[in-house]
Amino acid sequence: MDEAGNLLICAHTSGVVSVHAPDGTPLSPIKVEDRRLTNCCFGGDDFQTLYITESGLGRVVTVRWERPGLRLHDR
Repeated sequence: MDEAGNLLICAHTSGVVSVHAPDGTPLSPIKVEDRRLTNCCFGGDDFQTLYITESGLGRVVTVRWERPGLRLHDR
């Protein structure tokens, strides 16, 4: 999830990361080269880099995201 509550989901055989608003409305998907995606997560210094794992090509790709990912802090 990003800070705005948007949910990003890797659709394993579609080649896209589906993005959904907090109310469930589909937003613009993130398209990548490989159709076989396994996971995504936020990272980087400002937490605006989205790392996407592609299992078919055996690599991790990065996408710059418009807002930081949601941070879960230790309690």
